[in-house]
Amino acid sequence: MVPANRDFMETRVKFLTVTVLALWVVAPAGLAQVPGGSSQPGPMIQQAARDAFRKEDQLENLLGLQREADLTAKNAYDHADYSRARRLFLPLAEGDSSFAQYYLGVMFSKGQGGPRDDAAAARWFRKAADKDVPQAQFSLAMAYLAGHGLTTDSERGARWLRLAADHGLPQAQFNLGVLYENGQGVPPDANRAADWYRKAAAGGVK
Repeated sequence: MVPANRDFMETRVKFLTVTVLALWVVAPAGLAQVPGGSSQPGPMIQQAARDAFRKEDQLENLLGLQREADLTAKNAYDHADYSRARRLFLPLAEGDSSFAQYYLGVMFSKGQGGPRDDAAAARWFRKAADKDVPQAQFSLAMAYLAGHGLTTDSERGARWLRLAADHGLPQAQFNLGVLYENGQGVPPDANRAADWYRKAAAGGVK
């Protein structure tokens, strides 16, 4: 899974590249229309192009550093070094890494690497869920449905569950089927429940 903020940065890199190419292609044509104008990019345009490519390189470096930091924290988590993982994930999550925000939510919800804190878990899940991370949307939905760290709210739970289900997350699809079957947070609808159960089964939920 690629976090949404990372997608944004990568999109920005592509935008910078296209912008620079446009400067090199369009600017000479514009200059050629000016009497006495040069047919070559002027110093200001050349400098703008160099600055844009330098920013692109900087963004690529930042992306690489973020990926490396995320993976270092995840490696600590995978080896059950939860105290270290929590320390590593925290500054990354505060720096807006949706990957770190989701895992920090998991750790707070399970009491890994420190005391369990359902309210903190819900806050971190919400930050990652807002960035369209399906697992975080599912976890936030379950927090609303169970009242873990949040006031119980079946309708909000159903809305977040639907977002995760639409992303193809089988657990979310199954639980959304349960909500439709029981009329919890959504109007009861046996047909919709069956549809979501079928999708969940196709995704491996038994």
